[in-house]
Amino acid sequence: MTQKAHSRTPVPGELVAWRTTLAVLVIAAVLMLGAWN
Repeated sequence: MTQKAHSRTPVPGELVAWRTTLAVLVIAAVLMLGAWN
């Protein structure tokens, strides 16, 4: 029972979290640009 092998495999949940965080950052940037303009 080695947890290293399990942690080595990419988790879909992490990819979704990364995409959601990137989307939030992009939306925040667009809102900031809109506010500045």
